[in-house]
Amino acid sequence: GRWGEGMDFSTFQNIGGAIGKMAKVEKLEARDGSLGRVGVDNNYVLKGSRDVLRTAAVLRYGSRNLTVSCTTPGLQVYTGNWIHEEKGKGRTYMQWEGVA
Repeated sequence: GRWGEGMDFSTFQNIGGAIGKMAKVEKLEARDGSLGRVGVDNNYVLKGSRDVLRTAAVLRYGSRNLTVSCTTPGLQVYTGNWIHEEKGKGRTYMQWEGVA
């Protein structure tokens, strides 16, 4: 794909680093020099049986770990590419400040 390895999460990689790789490609391609709205907003097809609960993703942030398990054939991942000053609980969130 256009962003190559930045979109491949079959092995562990930092999401921020992946977005950085995508941003480099986007900036090279953009005529106005902007980064556009790069990030992850994709559905990833998962290996394994749909009937068996299996690990779909592992997120790490400092000493915190979150394991996402499911029985679905795919997992939608979104990194806040289109968020711009979204007011939330106790603060305002900016582009790429979260993952869903």
